[in-house]
Amino acid sequence: MTITEFLHHLDTHNIDIWVQDSEIFIRMDTNIPLPDMNKEKKALKMRLLNNQFAKQRGWLVGNFGEIYCYQYSDSGHIFIERNPDESVNIYRCKFDLYGKPTNIKGYHEGISFSEAYQKAKAFLDWFYAKNPNLKRGTY
Repeated sequence: MTITEFLHHLDTHNIDIWVQDSEIFIRMDTNIPLPDMNKEKKALKMRLLNNQFAKQRGWLVGNFGEIYCYQYSDSGHIFIERNPDESVNIYRCKFDLYGKPTNIKGYHEGISFSEAYQKAKAFLDWFYAKNPNLKRGTY
């Protein structure tokens, strides 16, 4: 079972999971058996922390951390997308008036989430410096 499948399973059964003081906690009101995730415990903890980190900075977190999106202008978005091996790819694109992606530009593939976030932040710093008239969000 992948981390995404495990998190989806918990969500389906209204089971809460979070990281506090470097430990994973689960709160559930039912007695359903949980899949064994001991092998993936470190990656699961990192995924939960990545999700929390991104949400606190105004990123949208999709599919339990499979994809992260930050909208930096009316039509511009930057994405961090997770690979099956837990590495991530980072790219940006614009969407036209019909919601169709255009001008897709890939930046890096197969890097860590923290490295991808730093690259996204560097792009956003550069973009807002070049476009001071745009409202700068928290990122």
